[in-house]
Amino acid sequence: MKNPSSFIFFFVFIACFNANAQKRFNHSASIGWQTHYGSYLSQSPKADYIKDSYTFFNELYYQQQTSGSKEWQQVNNGPQWGVAFFWGGTGSKKYMGHMMGAYPFATIPLYKTNRFASKLRGGMGLGWVQHPYDKATNHKNVLIGSHLNGYIGFLWQNELRIFQRLYASAGFSFTHLSNGGSTLPNLGLNVPAVTFGLRYGAPEVAVTKTFKKPFDKRGLQYRAWLGAGIKQAPWIESKRYGVKTLAGEVSKQLGYSSAVSGGAVLYHDKSLEVHPLGIPSLKRKGTYLQAGVYAAYEHHLGKLSIPLQLGTYVWNKDKNPQLFQNIGMRYKMGAQWNVQVLLKTHMGQADHLQAGIGYRFKQ
Repeated sequence: MKNPSSFIFFFVFIACFNANAQKRFNHSASIGWQTHYGSYLSQSPKADYIKDSYTFFNELYYQQQTSGSKEWQQVNNGPQWGVAFFWGGTGSKKYMGHMMGAYPFATIPLYKTNRFASKLRGGMGLGWVQHPYDKATNHKNVLIGSHLNGYIGFLWQNELRIFQRLYASAGFSFTHLSNGGSTLPNLGLNVPAVTFGLRYGAPEVAVTKTFKKPFDKRGLQYRAWLGAGIKQAPWIESKRYGVKTLAGEVSKQLGYSSAVSGGAVLYHDKSLEVHPLGIPSLKRKGTYLQAGVYAAYEHHLGKLSIPLQLGTYVWNKDKNPQLFQNIGMRYKMGAQWNVQVLLKTHMGQADHLQAGIGYRFKQ
């Protein structure tokens, strides 16, 4: 094992946890350790040049099992939620060094028996990179331009019970680390990896679908969204620009945990003033406005939801690829209001990160 100290630390942690579990934790809590071993994806020869090792990082996490008493929990087979802390190597010891961070996550079981469970996990949080780009001391790092970055992680986890409350797991993960285009360079760190881990604590809940009432097939819902973000464009150490967003969305709830939607979005992006040739003395003629339409799927976990949007520009599109994507998280604040964080990308490359607020119109 490449880092046995983490493995030993986990078992010491288990001993402490077990000694106090009855007093301090309920029977639905777990702690776990997991290791990820992979290699970041290279998008250019310059990124290949700085790769000098495999990406290897560990994580410790706390997890809480839901009770399965609510409709959305039953539809999602008794999901779990938790928080994880990760640390390890980026895959470039000399030019990027170590990384670490923390993020909340939700896990949805796909299939489970008394001894086995296959699950999908997703989370978003913050990460830190030891050696970002620096024009004087680290100009060859073309992937990460800032110490502080956003973190997105997905995991397919397959878990086997080996003792009463001890589980072993293996699976595949994909992690993304970038600053959302706020500081260049920002190709991002995209890492597919194999994973192995151990978890001590609560077993999977056997969910019985006893809905209090059938799903109310409501009609179309109408929402408006306002958002704002910041980006640096088009080159390293160039000017930063604000991006404002106005969107209108029509959605249809398909069940307790799924919805589809379509919308139109208007971006006010001052970076559009930069000429497509990238010549500072030339300004782009026209407007700062850019319009697009999108289709989306949104998965709900109680008040939290995860939207996946795919869109195309319909006006003022010459500076970007034809398609854009948004992924993020939304949280319901009462009957009409939502808040959200979205990462906008062009074919996997971050454009900007935005925060926003939405309002659902009464029917």
